[in-house]
Amino acid sequence: MNGAQQLDRVTLKPVSPGTVVIQMANMRVIDDKGRQEISFIGEGRGLVLYGGTARQIIWKKTAPREFTRFFDETGKPFFFSNKSPVWVQVVSPINRLAFDPPVPQNVIAFLGVQQPAGKAATAAPAAATASATVPVKTTPPPAPASASAKLPAAVASTSGAL
Repeated sequence: MNGAQQLDRVTLKPVSPGTVVIQMANMRVIDDKGRQEISFIGEGRGLVLYGGTARQIIWKKTAPREFTRFFDETGKPFFFSNKSPVWVQVVSPINRLAFDPPVPQNVIAFLGVQQPAGKAATAAPAAATASATVPVKTTPPPAPASASAKLPAAVASTSGAL
């Protein structure tokens, strides 16, 4: 937090998720303190970062008391492993996402956001599509090399208050 690594109080080991979900959802400021209302009813796009890969997903929620459901790019339900924590970062489509180092432009285009100036996607494979699974480096340990398109480590950040 605030640039410092968060440590588990008991083990003093770094706190890190096995899976990170970047969920795009509409938001609006509702008062002069900057509090925001987030639209979770409906559907939207997102990314799941896990096991050295970035998967494009669709999320859906039909009612306030329903669970958010996640689907892969073909519409099949997406299931998370029970072996590691899942962290969800909700991001407004109007926020600018920055991936450092850059990610392929097809991943940015899938989310419907623009890559910030000076962050051109230099690692995009020529035949990449919106349904591609692209590997990313994880820490620790790095994902093993694979035959699919390689991508530098991706760290998502946003500009603007969440």
